[in-house]
Amino acid sequence: MNRYKNSSLFLVLLAALLVLSACQKEQKVKNVPAQLQEFVWYDEREKPFGIFEYDELTKAEAEELLEQKFSLQEAVLTEEFEKCLDEGITDETIKAGEPIYSLAAQETSLKVRGYYTYYKEEDLVAFAYIDTEYQYDSESKEVRLLDQTLSLAKHGSGSTFPQNNGEELIQQLGEILKIDDLDAAMAQFKEKYPESSKSEITVSDNGTEAYDNHGIRKALITRVTNKEIVEIYARLVDYTE
Repeated sequence: MNRYKNSSLFLVLLAALLVLSACQKEQKVKNVPAQLQEFVWYDEREKPFGIFEYDELTKAEAEELLEQKFSLQEAVLTEEFEKCLDEGITDETIKAGEPIYSLAAQETSLKVRGYYTYYKEEDLVAFAYIDTEYQYDSESKEVRLLDQTLSLAKHGSGSTFPQNNGEELIQQLGEILKIDDLDAAMAQFKEKYPESSKSEITVSDNGTEAYDNHGIRKALITRVTNKEIVEIYARLVDYTE
């Protein structure tokens, strides 16, 4: 009888712990603004990632490793960024090359990189990286999606992106990141970048505020050469606790 009672008590305690853990994860997500909750991801994890490195992966291979070997969820932003690239870079004359992925694990950090190329006939005219980082906390036994970044650059002799749509790409990425007061930020950017002597111009970045207040950083930054937009960086970092 005592053995039965002990087993029952253990099961009750285990169920309570599982419910508490689920509530804690749910509360963390609730602390994030509703419009950004789809970009935030936490899960329980008992051990670090180990040390691994995989190169020259297809998208399917990278996704399988991420989900099957490391039990991680692919970032929603990766899909959004890829869609933006396909719609904003490719057209009847600009074709996408086959993306190449890599994955590197260093115990408490796991990074995934996608490399995307765009060609006009055989000439490379633009390329992009999508970098995603997951972080493991050994004290809380928890893994989180920490950092998601798109780096996009034009390539070759052309002065700007193949479709001459740098401003439109920035606008689209700002909408994906749900940048606050995006219209005002874009209006200010359009006014100053053609006359700016700076090579790097920030469209929007709440990094200091997000870090200090344990929030979500959303950054949209460009590089300009000869008054033309030649690089765009879009980044989201989870500083929540």
